[in-house]
Amino acid sequence: MAAVDEDPDGLVLLNKDAVVEATRYANSLKLHAPNDINTWVLNFDVAMKRGKWMLGLQALYKGVNCSGGSSSPDVFERTVRFAQMLAKGACPFETELLRGVAVELCDTLLSGVSAADFVRKTKGEKAGESLAWRCALARSAVVVGGDGAAAAKEIVDGGVDGVRGGHKVVVCVEVASCVKELGGEALESAWKVLCRAKFPRATVF
Repeated sequence: MAAVDEDPDGLVLLNKDAVVEATRYANSLKLHAPNDINTWVLNFDVAMKRGKWMLGLQALYKGVNCSGGSSSPDVFERTVRFAQMLAKGACPFETELLRGVAVELCDTLLSGVSAADFVRKTKGEKAGESLAWRCALARSAVVVGGDGAAAAKEIVDGGVDGVRGGHKVVVCVEVASCVKELGGEALESAWKVLCRAKFPRATVF
């Protein structure tokens, strides 16, 4: 006998505590999908919402391990964001000892350099790899003090071709959002012109 959905419209779920529900889901993923990098990306995001800084840092380490010792765009971007928060004192720890451990662990994730140098180094290695990487690098450059419009223009100037994973409509739609967020509607429009030329039958651009 098929199970009956007692909350088909999600109204009961909407009344529940979002962070509690997200934590429950994230913990379930840790149990059932520990080798999926998205598990640790979600666990980092939930940990940040809860103010659980060490759990967030642990999730970043797990994410790096899932990708064979390297990084994914999502893990990279979150590592840079966490490092900046830590440097600015936006992650309050209960003791200085815990903070010291976090700084040391974060330094390891950054390969012993500053967050800004980490972004520059990674850009040299990953800039042409995928559109997802291009966006992660652009947003991270802004996090460490770069100019958003310049970062967005660099994405547009790079075009749709010439990168792995650059020919999927859904990815190009996500890039359009990134470009708008960083550089405004004019650059978003320029990006959509490129996408319409590449995907003439797509209606989302």
